[in-house]
Amino acid sequence: MKKFFSLKNLSAKSTLLLCIVALCFQAKAQNIFPASGSAGIGTIAPAASSALEIKSTTQGLLIPRMTIAQRNAITSPATGLMIYQSNSTPGFYYFTGNAWAAMIPKTKAWSLTGNAGTDSAVNFLGTTDQQPLIFKVGDTLSGYIDPVSSATGFGYGTLAHSPVIAGYSGNFCSAFGYAALHNNTTAIGNTGVGYNALYSTTTGSYNTATGSNALYFNTTGIWNAAYSPGTLYQNTSGSYNVAYGVNALDANTTGNNNVAIGVEANTWASTGNSNVSVGIRALYWNRTNSNLVAIGDSAMFNQYSGAGFNTGVGSKALFNNISGSSNTALGFNAMFKTVSGTNNLGAGALALSSNTIGNFNTAIGDHADVSANNLSNATALGYAAVATADNQVRIGNGSVTSIGGFANWTNVSDGRVKKNILQNVPGLAFINKLQPVTYNLNLEAADQILQITGIKDKEGKIIQPTTAETAARKAKEQVIYTGFIAQDVEKAAKELNYDFSGVDAAKNSKDLYGLRYSEFVVPLVKAVQELSKMNEDKDAQIAQLNERLTKLENAISKNSAASNENTQATLAQASSLKQNIPNPFNSTTAINYQLPQHTSAASLKITGANGQLIKTISLSDASGRVVFQAGQLAAGIYQYTLIADGKMVDTRNMIIAR
Repeated sequence: MKKFFSLKNLSAKSTLLLCIVALCFQAKAQNIFPASGSAGIGTIAPAASSALEIKSTTQGLLIPRMTIAQRNAITSPATGLMIYQSNSTPGFYYFTGNAWAAMIPKTKAWSLTGNAGTDSAVNFLGTTDQQPLIFKVGDTLSGYIDPVSSATGFGYGTLAHSPVIAGYSGNFCSAFGYAALHNNTTAIGNTGVGYNALYSTTTGSYNTATGSNALYFNTTGIWNAAYSPGTLYQNTSGSYNVAYGVNALDANTTGNNNVAIGVEANTWASTGNSNVSVGIRALYWNRTNSNLVAIGDSAMFNQYSGAGFNTGVGSKALFNNISGSSNTALGFNAMFKTVSGTNNLGAGALALSSNTIGNFNTAIGDHADVSANNLSNATALGYAAVATADNQVRIGNGSVTSIGGFANWTNVSDGRVKKNILQNVPGLAFINKLQPVTYNLNLEAADQILQITGIKDKEGKIIQPTTAETAARKAKEQVIYTGFIAQDVEKAAKELNYDFSGVDAAKNSKDLYGLRYSEFVVPLVKAVQELSKMNEDKDAQIAQLNERLTKLENAISKNSAASNENTQATLAQASSLKQNIPNPFNSTTAINYQLPQHTSAASLKITGANGQLIKTISLSDASGRVVFQAGQLAAGIYQYTLIADGKMVDTRNMIIAR
């Protein structure tokens, strides 16, 4: 084969030809020699597929060298044009048709088997312009970092509607996990971490979902926070919700302003608003109620319907409530059995635990309760205090020995709010029927009537009383009380047809009789008024008797001067009748007297308010003391009169008080 244009053993003719070619290069000829075929340097047999083949074992090909300024000054560089840049990141560069690009040495490229010897100052994986960095798996977007929209995503199918897909304008979004924020288009500020987190969101913004399927169906809801798998799973447009715990607020769709913390907390709620549930399965069955607060394990577990507005704080507080509303339960198992009761308050462990359908009840204190499940407006205050009837208040249990303070109890007594006013209160007649007694309490009998078998725990087992509780009950039973028997007072009032408000009669078979001792003041005042009237009447009667006596003395004086002189002499002699001591009295009293001189016969007569003679006491000494015993005499005003030789010397009043 004939070989052309080898530089070895060139003839004069060939040398001349190369010079002509060189001159043609320098003259910027449009065609170079040869017009066809191959040229070889260092070889006489250039490859037929090459335009130019250079062979050497001691020399290399030297590409044009220039600065970056010289490179950029090249007019209309051809695509593929290559130079060596001598400054500003030196290296080989080629023109892509749009810009100059560096040719990265193989040793600095990212290898599928890993790289070594990299320099973090100059080596990196990414872009040098404002274009996003994209990763794909199976031609599906699986990684995305955009410096313009500030969106970041890692995981198969994350941010599938990112700027590489037409119509995306969402900014400041972050997605980590399979299909996280898969459908996000224009929403901004969303963060989805986990399998399918915020999968369906399109325009809802500022949501945070951490955990598989968290906020999965959310589309337009905003400012939601879901942490843990399945939280807020079915939420579509609900906003401002917070869920933390597996399946918390799982069924919520359009509800707003809810907080659920705990496994399956408020898990079935769909449209309720402004609910707070903290604790495992707190508010578990709630569907549509709003304004509920449940804090504690299974608090308000069965809440299903009703108007809402309940607050339950404590493990299983309001556990069985289904439709009751406006209830407040504070404490372990507080209001545990309430099902539909409304407007109740139970504060304390197992407080108001017996109520199911009752309304407007209050129980404050550990085990404070009501005796029936349907009472209304009953109040129990204190440990184990029990209210037994509607509209009743009970303070303390059977061990309490003192209730008081620094001021007396004030009852409303405004005349403007009273009607049907009658002055028909019996006084002495009622007071005389009362039978004051002393007594001890039998707390065991009280427990039997109230059907109290002991304090029970949440399983219904009786809790044995502590040593202190047992001692307190025994001490209570040793106290000697002074008072009345309620049934006796009730009987006395009925005998007089007196509707006495001081008797608090038992309302049912599980209730106890009671007395309002302050109510006794009224009939006592009436009795004193009656006694005062009696005393005034007696004083008038005595005045009349004295007047009659004066008239009689004057008549005697006129009829017999001698007798008058004797009478005047007798009356002039020293005589006296002292006031009895004590007065008033209820058992015995002493009366001191002094008879006139030369008295032959004298006596002391006791008469009632109506003038009836009750007793005559003979006097043998000129002066002395008579001890009078009231015996069975009723309370009231009585008179005692000193009689000397058939004549009345003096009369005084005495009062028997019972």
